[in-house]
Amino acid sequence: MKIILKILILHLFFNGGIYDLLEIKILDEEVSDGFQDIILCHYPMVVWDKSHRGSWQLFGHVHGMLDGDKRLSPNQMDIGVDSNNFRPISYQEVKEIITINNLDRIKNGK
Repeated sequence: MKIILKILILHLFFNGGIYDLLEIKILDEEVSDGFQDIILCHYPMVVWDKSHRGSWQLFGHVHGMLDGDKRLSPNQMDIGVDSNNFRPISYQEVKEIITINNLDRIKNGK
């Protein structure tokens, strides 16, 4: 099953503000409970639901300006096309990149 991840914008008017946020679960038998939790938001976030329990935060908006930025969690990724050779990126590709980011963080003790 190939799932193409794109930036999804969900405009919710809540308390006078606009929030671009969507939480999805992707069926993945390699994840402990069988689903990968993903938070999609137009902007990068500092913390998000289940951020300390393995969920991912995928974003756009920054047009590659944060690629390699050490302030990002290894579970975050800019999935805008300008950060990914101007093409959509698959769930499997995102998973591989996030796995490598986490292994690098462990290896470097950060």
